[in-house]
Amino acid sequence: MPEAKRPETPRILVSCDTSPLGTAALHAAAALAHRLDAELAGVFVENVNLLRMATLPFAREYVLSNAVGRRVETGEIERTLRRQAEDMRDALSRIARGMSLPWSFQVVRGALLESVLEAMREPDLAVFGYTGKYSVNLNIRIGMPQSPAHATVTHQPILVFYDDTSVAERALAAANALAQVHHTGLLVLVIAGNADAPSRLRARAAAQLEGVPTGVRFQHLPSRDIQGIKKVVMANQAAVVLWHGVQTSDERKALATLVDEVKCPVVLVL
Repeated sequence: MPEAKRPETPRILVSCDTSPLGTAALHAAAALAHRLDAELAGVFVENVNLLRMATLPFAREYVLSNAVGRRVETGEIERTLRRQAEDMRDALSRIARGMSLPWSFQVVRGALLESVLEAMREPDLAVFGYTGKYSVNLNIRIGMPQSPAHATVTHQPILVFYDDTSVAERALAAANALAQVHHTGLLVLVIAGNADAPSRLRARAAAQLEGVPTGVRFQHLPSRDIQGIKKVVMANQAAVVLWHGVQTSDERKALATLVDEVKCPVVLVL
């Protein structure tokens, strides 16, 4: 009789970078891993486009104090990336040890989204922070879970997309876990184009969240129009956004836009 296949240990992958938003993503990933009894897996992506740019003959680096340009050296960029990777590995290991989490760390070279997707396996979740367009300080405190007596309550909701797919239920469960860790509410974006679908999906989501202590709000969107989604995220000052669906090129483009342009961590659920 063949040996039964052991289920894969769930992992929370986090795209590691040294920005404030990247730090927030790391803490959000650690909180999820703690709540879901998962491994905290760091992925540091060496930006291949940055390295390619350094090889161009006209590439120059300028110092603001004197505006004098000098040639960009590929070796110097690689050394800087190695230092950043070491710093992120140290930060991840400190957080993981403090929360008694199993952890791992890997360095890959490529484009951010594609590299993280290649590292993922079902039922992983991936957390993205800063990708190059924003460097901001978050108002929400994202860190280790606190006891109710010392809880920091925030009005910034955890935002999650909910549609007529099986993975939407996993996304909602992960969003609920984050909301309970940070003592904040849930904003469930019900994605449905048919007239009767929104009420049906809302009822299904409400049943899954029955007994949840945090506040839950619902909002209907007829489609995953990325501009409309960005407006909702910004209007509600979402603390974290949970996304699922990367099967099509349009879904990947939408996720890339979301990661690039919203000022909060984005969690991808497979």
